[in-house]
Amino acid sequence: MVENERADDGASQGSGIAYYRMDERLGNGRSLTLYVTVPEAMTDFEIQTARVDREGGTTSADRKFRRELFEIVGSITVAGGQIEAALKRILLLLKGESTLFSLADYEWSNLHKRILAACVSDSPREVGAKRALKWADSKDLRERRHTAVHGAWWMFADCGARVSRWPRKKGGHVIISELEDWRKLSDDLWEFYEMLDAVISEDWPRAILPS
Repeated sequence: MVENERADDGASQGSGIAYYRMDERLGNGRSLTLYVTVPEAMTDFEIQTARVDREGGTTSADRKFRRELFEIVGSITVAGGQIEAALKRILLLLKGESTLFSLADYEWSNLHKRILAACVSDSPREVGAKRALKWADSKDLRERRHTAVHGAWWMFADCGARVSRWPRKKGGHVIISELEDWRKLSDDLWEFYEMLDAVISEDWPRAILPS
């Protein structure tokens, strides 16, 4: 729940800036207070587009939160790249034409569609590919990964794991959760990658580092 009120304390008079206070209940007895500055010439405004700062500067709690956030989002980012590479391998194996990635130069959703279209039998590889893709769809992994990688994170402690997101051709919104929710997404993405790699088996070159 969010409650807004104009904070006319005299500081804004003549400055062309309006000041607002936003009080938000986060659940579990927690609350969040934001002081928002809005140029008075601005006729419309969405909180998800605001720049976010900490009064008095970044705190030690903020820096700790950022270390955790960057570790999680970094893992999500790396997993996403590995997943797209695995999807390319599967598509090329199913088509049986070449191993050149330039012939599978598509992003995640397009690779997903092309793999399903290429599954025309009940071979173990095709069954495994379809099972893995269905599992990923059930968890909305692609869109949630896009939110983590392409969203604008509020990089401050004590306001939840909060990210502003603007999906294409849709209105913007703020997603509020906890860091553990994003850590679970990272785990799910890596599990999806392992499912895809099992579909590939040893039918693709593998580079092995020495022990």
